[in-house]
Amino acid sequence: FLATVVRIQPIVATLGTYLILTGMTLTILPAPIGPAPGWLKAMAGPWSALPLALIFLFWWLVRQTPYYDQLMAVGSDDRAAYTAGVPVTKVRFIAYVMTGILAACAGLMLTALIGSADPNIGPTYTLIAIAAVALGGVSLAGGRGGLLGAAIGAIDIFLLQSVLTAFNVSTYVLQIAYGVILVVAVIMTALQERLSGRKG
Repeated sequence: FLATVVRIQPIVATLGTYLILTGMTLTILPAPIGPAPGWLKAMAGPWSALPLALIFLFWWLVRQTPYYDQLMAVGSDDRAAYTAGVPVTKVRFIAYVMTGILAACAGLMLTALIGSADPNIGPTYTLIAIAAVALGGVSLAGGRGGLLGAAIGAIDIFLLQSVLTAFNVSTYVLQIAYGVILVVAVIMTALQERLSGRKG
C-alpha cells in the first residue's frame, strides 16, 4: 500500500516496515524460544518437499495468467506499460502481496528448519536472498527472471556456503563472498542487458 498507493519509494517503505516489524517481534519475543509446534516441525521432516512443490505450483499458475505478462511489462518499463493500458498500481500491489505471502512461507519453513522461534535470525538472510536472486539471473531492476532462476541462485549460494564451511572459513569471509557475488551478478546482468539492447 505504501509503495503503490501512497507512492513512497519501495526501498524506504520496505525498510520502514521492516524496522517496525523487527521492533514488534523483539518486544514480543526478545530471545529464541522453542520448540516449534509439531505441525511446523513436520515441514522440515518427511513433508519438507510439499511446501516447495506448492510454491512452484503457485508460480506456475501465475505464469499461465495474463497478469504475468503485465508484471513483466511493468518491471521492464512502467511508463510504457501504463501507456499501453496496463493498470500499473494494481499490478504492483498484487506483486507485493504475493511477495509477502511467499516471504511468510519462507519464514515458516525457516522456523521449521531451526525448530524454534528466533527473532534475530532474519537479518542474516537479507543479503543472501538478494545475492541468490541476482545470481539466478533475475534483474533487480525488474522485468526479467523467475522462480527457477532464483531457486538455482539459492542452490549455488548454499553450495558455496557448504564448501566454505567445510574449509572452516569464518562467517566474516562468508559475508565478503556474498557481497562479491552480489556485485558481480549485478554487473553481469547490467552487461547482458546492454548487449541485448545493442543487438535490438
